[in-house]
Amino acid sequence: MPAIRAAGGFVVAQEPSEAGFDGMPRSTIAAGAADLVLPVAAMPGALLAHLSQPAPTGDDHLLRIIELLRARTAHN
Repeated sequence: MPAIRAAGGFVVAQEPSEAGFDGMPRSTIAAGAADLVLPVAAMPGALLAHLSQPAPTGDDHLLRIIELLRARTAHN
């Protein structure tokens, strides 16, 4: 996850108490890699708020990731 941050990424971890399997969010949090720790219901708003901030590089990598997730998974 340090590589994600180094590339200008934004890491959101699910609140472990809400996760069916909490190993991944707990590991992310313990590593200090999460920019935010939120319940799933709060994640879309946080991502939209993050998207509304100017990207340091001018590239819209996060938007491309979201589009890929929507196209290739059943999650939104």
